[in-house]
Amino acid sequence: FSSRRLPRSRFCSHMPRPPWSPAMEPSHAHGTGERLSPLARGSYWCPMGQPCPTLAQGSDRPPPCSVVYKTVYRQAVKVDYRRRYQCCQGYYESRDACVPRCTSECVHGRCVAPDQCQCERGWRGADCSSTCDPHLWGPDCQSPCTCLNGATCDPLSGACLCPPGYQGLQCQMPCEPGTYGAGCQMQCQCEHRALCDPEMGACLCPPAFTGAHCELPCANGTEGQRCPEHCPCQHGGICHPQDTQQCVCPPGWMGTICSLPCPEGRFGSGCLGECGCYNGGACDRMQGQCRCAPGYTGKQ
Repeated sequence: FSSRRLPRSRFCSHMPRPPWSPAMEPSHAHGTGERLSPLARGSYWCPMGQPCPTLAQGSDRPPPCSVVYKTVYRQAVKVDYRRRYQCCQGYYESRDACVPRCTSECVHGRCVAPDQCQCERGWRGADCSSTCDPHLWGPDCQSPCTCLNGATCDPLSGACLCPPGYQGLQCQMPCEPGTYGAGCQMQCQCEHRALCDPEMGACLCPPAFTGAHCELPCANGTEGQRCPEHCPCQHGGICHPQDTQQCVCPPGWMGTICSLPCPEGRFGSGCLGECGCYNGGACDRMQGQCRCAPGYTGKQ
């Protein structure tokens, strides 16, 4: 069969560009027009066969007539346009969005603008890699601590971390008589109603008594400054060299007079040993053996 050339309007209809405004632009991107020329396929009906005969002279009825149509296909180029986005300077494309780029990784924070990190609480610096000053806390470490007596504060919450010998929300109160140490949790070991130093727990002996716990009476009726000094070490610590006030602490204890227990993660004499327990296990502060958390076993 044969085909006829179609009018251009049948095959290459013009596709108008959609209206555009800056409000339609994605965030941190600018758009440019991009021309597309995909190959399109179209079809139309084409009459086939002989044309119908004309009306015979003297006749008022036309002869029988039928026209056969067949579908004819043709390919042509269809021109269309679409909006192409490009991220602005300092941004890159990720999952169909323009994301800010930071030259240095935000170690403890996130990139919120080109080369600008937003730090997590307790961290500061251009790349959020520095901890807060001990007397500052909060986002970018901009909030001052309100703690007293040399206390520092938690970099996340601002809660005061009291030094040994003090307690209270702002560490404004000394330990109650008979207690000492961090959080005033330790009990003084002094005898004869002697008071103890609220920071280290050293016994302040009354007249006529001496010793690490004020347990020894002064010899020959001496008292006060004339009372001979004894080794001040507590919990089995010894003075070394002899006739000095320098303590060698037994396992599990530390401090100038061996009055402070080893902190978490340390053990041994003077708490010089470092625990090697894993998965939440705690170690004995005397010998360092690991006590495993529920669900775990093994030496460490």
